[in-house]
Amino acid sequence: KSKSAGELCESSWECADPEGGLGFCGGSYDEPKRCYRHRVRSEGESCGHTDEGSDECAEGLYCNDVCQPRFVDGEGCVLGPVHGDTCASGLVCDRDGSGLCEQPVPAGGACDDYRRCGVWECTDGTCIWTGVFVFRCACAELP
Repeated sequence: KSKSAGELCESSWECADPEGGLGFCGGSYDEPKRCYRHRVRSEGESCGHTDEGSDECAEGLYCNDVCQPRFVDGEGCVLGPVHGDTCASGLVCDRDGSGLCEQPVPAGGACDDYRRCGVWECTDGTCIWTGVFVFRCACAELP
């Protein structure tokens, strides 16, 4: 029988999620390992981190207690760091200005923050391509 989230375990093979998500065995150095689950949720479903694991939103959605569609060009973006990037793919959030989702500044364009440059870097006030994709997030701490 597979173990449920929260039960003690030795291996991820022991852990299963009855709703079809990913079950895994993990823990900290000073505590015994327990089963956790990871699920990908659809629009309108609850999301976030709990003691049992995490529920993340499917592609094109962001988590604000429930999975919601990302914002399109010209719509207001959620500015809190717990939400990460709330704009649709290919857009950036103007966090320090209009608070709207917009097209990123192209390479060679003027910038005052790397977040305005999309996958580019903001160096000496100019968006530049470094030859390396840089992934950043405004990540919230897990409970």
